[in-house]
Amino acid sequence: MAKKNITALPFDFEQLFGEDTTVTASGVIGAVVDLKSYGFNEGTVVVDVTASDDTDANETYVVTVEVSTDQAFTTPVAIAARTLTAGTLGSQLIPVNNQGEEMYRYIRLNSTLGGTTPSLTVNAYLSESIIR
Repeated sequence: MAKKNITALPFDFEQLFGEDTTVTASGVIGAVVDLKSYGFNEGTVVVDVTASDDTDANETYVVTVEVSTDQAFTTPVAIAARTLTAGTLGSQLIPVNNQGEEMYRYIRLNSTLGGTTPSLTVNAYLSESIIR
């Protein structure tokens, strides 16, 4: 993985959502991460924005962290979200917690994009280190 700005937190290739992943419409960003049967308690999702279109000045970007008990995300549960500023590059750190009534095995990133020509490129992973 060509880590550009994402050196602040430990990186584990098995917890990579995507590298140089571009989305131009709302939907899943990259891959689903399998937390195995042990799951995780707390951590930080690192979203390194390497490109973000703001050409028309009306583009909007929201990244939501979702967990599920099944890989198909039949019933996804949103555990965190971050609104990204169009045109702003760099790392966004999103604290996450999997300590509800149920330990979820799968985690993914979902995007909600708006505006005329939204385009977002990111490197993203889950770190088990905690940012407070």
